[in-house]
Amino acid sequence: MTDTPLALARRSLAGLAVGDAFGETIFGEPREVARRVAKRLIATRRPWRWTDDTAMALSIVEVLGRHNAIDPDELAAAFARRYADAPDRGYGQGASALLTRVNLRRPVAPRSSAAVQRSGLLRERGRDACGADRCLLRR
Repeated sequence: MTDTPLALARRSLAGLAVGDAFGETIFGEPREVARRVAKRLIATRRPWRWTDDTAMALSIVEVLGRHNAIDPDELAAAFARRYADAPDRGYGQGASALLTRVNLRRPVAPRSSAAVQRSGLLRERGRDACGADRCLLRR
């Protein structure tokens, strides 16, 4: 029997979440981390805490389950809702600012940073259905 794409996504999510939470247990002072890893010592702090990576993946699977596809607006709303529920999961400053704006229903037109332009990610600009600027990223 072949697993459905959603079932496969859920299985992937489980692996991602465990790996994410485990990885969080080994952050710290580099020498101490190296010592613990070399001795295969697992953190005693429980439960293991997952990060924004798992929160984002939960949102993706949620939207896939609801729409059988990725709806960008639904995905942004799911990301923002999870951020509002637990903003202390390691979100970067840029993600925090953006997701706060989404939750406040403020425009989220991207501002082109020099770093993004240098990275070559920004390839073209367009307008979405409501007229707001958006960046179209090329893989």
